[in-house]
Amino acid sequence: MISQSHIKKNLLNQLNFFNYGFSDLYMDHSAKRLISLDQKENVAYGVDDRYGNYFYLRNDGNVRVSQGEKIIESSKNLLLTNTIVLVANVSNAYPEKLLECLLNYLGIQDDIIINSAQITNEKVINSEYPLLDRAEKNIILSQLHNRTLVKLEFISYSTMQPNERNCYECNPCKNC
Repeated sequence: MISQSHIKKNLLNQLNFFNYGFSDLYMDHSAKRLISLDQKENVAYGVDDRYGNYFYLRNDGNVRVSQGEKIIESSKNLLLTNTIVLVANVSNAYPEKLLECLLNYLGIQDDIIINSAQITNEKVINSEYPLLDRAEKNIILSQLHNRTLVKLEFISYSTMQPNERNCYECNPCKNC
């Protein structure tokens, strides 16, 4: 699977209108923050003007494992998938053009399947912050001024064959 930090690095290199990117975030509704898994970075809900044009990447922390396609009759391939959300916050951007820029980068990645996109600020706020009440959402929307939010949801995937890797390093009983 492609890592969020890899996506972040490439987006910052490819799309020079971004000043900053966050990766590996999770939603902390009680603190009203998106917090990084390593606790070094966090960004306020909604708009955080300290970063200029920025994006964040987050997931639900779950990797789903399912049976993949059999290559040969005796093989057992596993498909590993992880849903990732990208939210971009850009000043003075047309939503359709911002979406096009993001799709042009993400669409060429071999191990990414794009599921959905949202290009209206209100839809992005409503879907990203479902636990906030209407008044709090309206405050966030009023702070956007000339800013555009675009949200993409995509799946990062990879396949593996059990026992194709040396599992002795992580397997204390040394049984594979």
